[in-house]
Amino acid sequence: MAPSNASQVSLQLDEDHAPETNGRMPICRRCGFRTEENSSRHAATDEHQAKAGRWLDSQALAGRVAKARGVLGS
Repeated sequence: MAPSNASQVSLQLDEDHAPETNGRMPICRRCGFRTEENSSRHAATDEHQAKAGRWLDSQALAGRVAKARGVLGS
């Protein structure tokens, strides 16, 4: 998946899921990445780009495995 910049990573995180925060800290409980304090959107930084890409890849793989198990389990 290797996104080319942090804004693309942020968009991909937003597409994957809405940020879940506790209201006090701008950190998503689901993925652990920062959120924009005022807009409830992810705000991945350049330094976290690779980690976010790996997290998104693992979520995609987990989704494919779950789908395959559902098809095989029927």
